[in-house]
Order: sequence, then structure tokens, then C-alpha cells
Amino acid sequence: MTNLTFEQTLFRGTPLKGQSSLPAMRWTGKGLTPTDLGEEDGLFVNYGTLQEILPYQTQDQYDRELVQLPVYTATLENNYLKAVFLPEYGGRLWQLYDKQKGRELLSHNPVIRPCNLALRNAWLCGGVEWNIGMTGHSPLTCSPLFTARLTAEDGTPVLRMYEWERRRQVVYQMDFFLPEESRFLYARIRIENPNPQPVPMYWWSNVAVEETAQSRMIVPAEEAYCMEGGVINAIGGKGVGIVRQPIPFQKGRDISYPVNNQNSIDYFFHLASSRRYMSMVQKDGYGLVQTSTARLKGRKLFVWGQGRGGKRWQEFLTEGGKPYAEIQAGLASTQMECLPMPGKTVWEWMEAYGPISLSPNLAHGQWQQARNAAEQYLDNWLPQEQLEQMLSHTRDEIAKRPAQELLLSGSGWGALENRRRLAAGISPLCPHLEFGTPGMEQAPWLELLEHGSLPEMNPMEELPSYLIQSQWMEAIEKKASLHFAGQLMLGLAAYSEGDFEKAEGHFSRSLELSYSPWGLACLGETYRAKGQRALGADFMASAARLRPFDFSLVKEALFMLAEAESYPQLRDLILSLPEETAQKGAVQLRLSQAYLACGQLELAEETLYQNGGLIVPDLQEGENSITDLWYHIQQEKCRRKGMEFHSNSLIPPAFADFRMQIEE
Repeated sequence: MTNLTFEQTLFRGTPLKGQSSLPAMRWTGKGLTPTDLGEEDGLFVNYGTLQEILPYQTQDQYDRELVQLPVYTATLENNYLKAVFLPEYGGRLWQLYDKQKGRELLSHNPVIRPCNLALRNAWLCGGVEWNIGMTGHSPLTCSPLFTARLTAEDGTPVLRMYEWERRRQVVYQMDFFLPEESRFLYARIRIENPNPQPVPMYWWSNVAVEETAQSRMIVPAEEAYCMEGGVINAIGGKGVGIVRQPIPFQKGRDISYPVNNQNSIDYFFHLASSRRYMSMVQKDGYGLVQTSTARLKGRKLFVWGQGRGGKRWQEFLTEGGKPYAEIQAGLASTQMECLPMPGKTVWEWMEAYGPISLSPNLAHGQWQQARNAAEQYLDNWLPQEQLEQMLSHTRDEIAKRPAQELLLSGSGWGALENRRRLAAGISPLCPHLEFGTPGMEQAPWLELLEHGSLPEMNPMEELPSYLIQSQWMEAIEKKASLHFAGQLMLGLAAYSEGDFEKAEGHFSRSLELSYSPWGLACLGETYRAKGQRALGADFMASAARLRPFDFSLVKEALFMLAEAESYPQLRDLILSLPEETAQKGAVQLRLSQAYLACGQLELAEETLYQNGGLIVPDLQEGENSITDLWYHIQQEKCRRKGMEFHSNSLIPPAFADFRMQIEE
């Protein structure tokens, strides 16, 4: 018998305390990924690349303190497997336990610890993450999803999680089930584009698995796409490009063993088999296997590498730093691309997760032997035809059926979209899905829709939310163009299209209507995107002075001042902040940088080494700012002593070493 339970469980974890007050506007200036690959590779490299993630706001309100954290869990369990999900964290599959063997199939993080690795900042490591929309993890990876239960015709309980993704404007739905006698957990994924126009689509299922000295990834491939090049050390680097290379041997090392990779790296496998799968097995040939129907064609291996920086990152994300790697499955061949999803289209596929047990001699034998053994195992336990038939059979039986009970609500954005569609005489989103009612974030836009005006807002207080959707911009232009928030939204929509001149005009008009930190901040980001960094930093600093207690606003101002090398202004701004804001790790990092740039070496070093070493809770993945700062302090100390500076002979202390790439 299979059971589905839903309950609140206590975890050791760090709570998310809200999101940024600012729209996520930081223009990346990201260029095209260089490649010499031809069209025969079937790649859409650079298609769908985004420079910002509007209309979302970042989730940056967290620290490092672990407390007893109540978290809703949904558990599917039969006699063979126990699958635990976290609906409040993007529906993440947190644990998959083999009850027959008494072994974990996934890398199971003992703590819920947000860190800055996702599009909106906050991200958790461990388990299986479901990523939609755009490169850089899902914008909803740390957000609650609508969670419901239903029952299949044969009595099997089904766990459903779904949401409206605002940037691509699509609905995604995940139905999970575990038949009574099944050794596999099934994930039935459905994405619907309800719009008449095509959208760039992205999906990757990100699976964290244990990494030991004997861990081996088995995937039906003889070649892989990978990024060549990368940062050499903390104060220098070189370019990158995507190339296709033979595997499993690279530079004389068998890269199918994650520990053979010194640096952090991604391998995107060019599958040579119609069987879509990936597996990570351990010394005894036992491990996890994931397989799917044909649409999910991409497979990937990510490793942190064996360097001190990679190990530091794993320690930072977990508790104890237990090594792990990631095996991933996606719609496209690489994560440097999206696929064009036609309008009025549904894409769906089936994934299966379960144990694999191979002879150790075969699992760790020649590459072709290991692949043959894995495929034979799958053909015995779950033939490809059976998986494809299951996808088809469950379309009406499960995927298009309304749920019987809603267990947890997601956002109110799908409900607002349905209200807009109703007013426009358009059919609602996925009629079989319940999107609830609009909430506080949607309240201003609901009032615009129903009453033709935006409510009064205090320009000094946070706005409830932000919008860029073209249909709403039409309504604002007609009915709310004289509202400062209306002009802000029009500016954001123009900004997201790369029309900075138009955006500047709207933001300036917003400031004329009501002087606000949001108008100043948006104008500052616009000047930065135009290449006027010093001017942009001045505007952002002015915004921060209006709300010195607003950590998100202050942090962005300090980033822009540092980028513009306006260090005296940066230092003075920090020294004027309230103590609670000034003591944040990210602020102290900027203060140390400013002290060093202003010639105050001793204060710079003191600030860096405070409390045993500076900790920045939301240090961004791949960011070497702490490492760079340490090297620059050593460089300045050498200069003052009249000594030559040799960076390669110096090793940063553990707290400061986040280098994911080092010279081999």
C-alpha cells in the first residue's frame, strides 16, 4: 500500500525573512557564449538568455543562524521507497530512501541553509531541485508551490505541485506518484504555454548525489559539451567557450569519477543512445538511477572540484561539508540555451527515480561495459516503452484531472492572471488547476483591473510588487500613467526590453510625480546599464540614504559604489548607517574594501579578520570578492615593505578561499 502524508516537521534551518524591496534589475551585461560548434549539434546556444529577472525580487533576507524551523513536508511511501518533498521550497524532493537496503539515494543535507546560488539569490543544496524558465536555477526554488492531492483510477495517491511562472508566463505542473509495488518514484512534468506567441523554455532536474572516492557517473555518451577556460586565480582570469570533447577521459583522467576533477566544472553529455538515463553508483555498484521519456534529452554532471574553494563551498552550503556532486537532466543539450516553445502548446514528460545495483566489476569496468550494464538493468526493471506508455496513459487519468484537496497555496499571481483573462474574455489558465485568490502582492493590480485606478501608496514605503507584463502596461498607460508606481512599472517594462532611454524617461517622470527611493534606485540601475556607472551609483546611494535601514537597498548601493570605484563615498555611507545594517556581513566586506582603497590597510585587515574571519551569508556562487580582498591586502603589505608580490606562493585562510577555479 502507498501512503501520502502531509505534515509540518521541525528542521534545523535558517528562515527566509522576506525578499528584497527592489525589483531585480541588475543588468548583467552578459555577452554571448562563444562556440565553434555547428548546427549539426542541434544547439540553441544563447537563445533565451536574459540580462535580468524582472518582475521578480531577490530573496536575500537571511543569515547563517540555525534554529528549529517548522517546514511542511509531503511524503510518498510504499514498501520499497520513501520520498519526502518540501512544497515551500519549490517542491524540492528532499529525501529518497531505499527501505529495502536502508540507504539514502540522494545527498541529504541535514540543514535547510539558504545561500546565494539562484536567480533570486536564495538556494538550498541537497535532494532534487526542479528548475524552469531561465538559466540559474528556478525563480521559485525557495518559494511555496500550490500543493494538492488526488487519487489515480487504481487508487494510487498522487502528489501535485504547480505554479504560474511570471517571466515566461507559463504554467508548470508536477505530478508525483509511487505505485504500490514500484521500485521507482515517478515524476510527471507538464508545462503549458497559454500564450499565442512562442517563449524560450528551459528545464533542468537537478539531482544531488553523494560524492566519494569511488563514485562514478554512468551515462550513455561518448562525448560531452563543456566550457573551456575559466578563472585561474583570485586576481586574474581568462575567457571561456563551449566545446565538444570525447569522454570519459580528459587530460588522462576519467571524468566519470567526480573526484578526478580538480576544478569546478560542468559536463553536458551528448547522448549516444535512445535510452535517456543517468546514474551515480558507489564502490559496491549500488546507487541512484534517473531515466525519462524522450523529450528530456539533456544530461549533465556538475562537480565542485577537489580544491580548497570547492570544499569550502560545500561546507558553506551544508553542515559538515559532506561532499556531493550533481547529476542533471534537461530539455536542451546544455544550460547555455533555451528551446523555442510554440504558443498554445503543452510539453510533458515522465521521469523515474530509483535504486540501481550493478556488479562492481561492471560498474567500474570499461566505459562501454558500465553503460551496457546500466542499460540492461533499466531494460529489465523499467523498459523505455513502458515509461512512454505510462506518460500517455496518465495524461487523462492524472495530469488533466482536478485535485481532490488543496494542501498548500502558492502565490496569487496565477489568480490575478485569471482575473485579467476573465476581464479580457480569454479562457483561464489550465482549468483543472486551482489558483486561489489574489493576495496583498496583487492588490494594486486587482484594483487597477476592477476600478481603473491604482490605490494611494506612500512613496517612502515598499511597494507590494512589480509588473512588466505587456497587457498590464497597456492598462497602466490608459488609466494609471499619472501614478508614480504606474510610471515605475512602465519603466521596468522598457528596461526589460533593453530600451534604456525610454526607461529613463519613465523613471524620471515617476520622480516628478512622487520623490521616492524606488524611482532613484531604478534610475540608478538604468544609468548603470547604459555604462554610466558613477552616475548610477550616485542615484542608488541617494536612494539608500532615504532608507538606511533597508538592507537590500543599501547592499545594492554599496555594490554600485564599489563597481564605480567611489570608495570614499562608499566608506562614508557605511559609517553613517544604523548599526544593525552596518554590521551585516555584506556591508562589512564593502567596508574592508573601502578601507583598503582609501589607504587604511590596518582597518581593512581588522575588518576582514573580525570574529575569526568575515562571513557573508549571501556570498554569490563563483564570487571571489573575499578571496580577492585577502590577496589585495597581502599585495599592499608587500608594497609597503618594498617586497615583490607573488600571488601563486600565497594560500588564503580557509574562511576566505572560495575559488572554484585554480591553475592546475
